[in-house]
Amino acid sequence: MVYAIFKPFLLEKTRKRLHFHGTDREALISFLGVKNLPIEFGGELEMPNQPIGQDIYEYIYKFEKKFEEINKFGYVVNEK
Repeated sequence: MVYAIFKPFLLEKTRKRLHFHGTDREALISFLGVKNLPIEFGGELEMPNQPIGQDIYEYIYKFEKKFEEINKFGYVVNEK
C-alpha cells in the first residue's frame, strides 16, 4: 500500500529495480540466489553476529586529525 502512494513519484528506472516477494521465499531465493541470502531467510550466507558499525566508526575516527588538518586549507566541496 505504501508503494502505491509513492509509485507515481518514482522514476521508471527506479520502479524496475524494486522487487517485492512478500512471504514467498522461493521467489526471493530464485531472484537473489541461495548463496546471497542469509541463513535466517533460507540461504547459505553466514552473517556476522555482532554489529559492524562500531568497528567502522573507530576506523574512520582514527583519521579525524587528518581530516581536520586538510580542512585548514580552505577547500570547499561544491555541493549542488
